Amino acid sequence: MPKLTTRVKVIAFSALAVFIAAFLPWWGVTVGSIPLDVEGWSAGIACLVGVLLLSAAGLYLVLRRLKYRIWAPPFGDSLLAAGLAAAGLLLVIIRWASGPSFYGSSGSTRYGIWLAVAAGVVETAAAVAEAFDGRSLRAS
Repeated sequence: MPKLTTRVKVIAFSALAVFIAAFLPWWGVTVGSIPLDVEGWSAGIACLVGVLLLSAAGLYLVLRRLKYRIWAPPFGDSLLAAGLAAAGLLLVIIRWASGPSFYGSSGSTRYGIWLAVAAGVVETAAAVAEAFDGRSLRAS
C-alpha cells in the first residue's frame, strides 16, 4: 500500500476538520431574549458549497495518492485539489465577511466558523504547496 506524505496527511486532516466544523455553531444571534445558534450546514449556500469543496479536495487527493482508480485531469490531481480548496476557502471567507442578519438583528461569529477558516487556510496552503512542488506538476 502506498504511503501518504506528511503534506497529504495535513490536507486530509484539515479537510476533516472543516467537515466537522460545519456541525458546530458558526453564527449566534439573540432574538428578544432567546439565543439562537446556526451551524455551518444552515449558514447559507456559500458555506455549504465551501465546506463541500474543501472536503472534496482533501478526499480526492487522498484517494488519488492511495492509487484508487478515479478520474485525473491532464494538468494533475494536485492542481485540481488546490483549485477546489482555494474556491471552497474563498466561499467560506466571503460568507464570513458578509456576516449574518436575522430579522433585522445582526449576529456574531462563533467558534465553528473560525475553525473552518483556519483549517481551510492550512488545507489550501498545503494543497498549493503540493501542486507547485515541481514533482507533482505531472498528472499522477
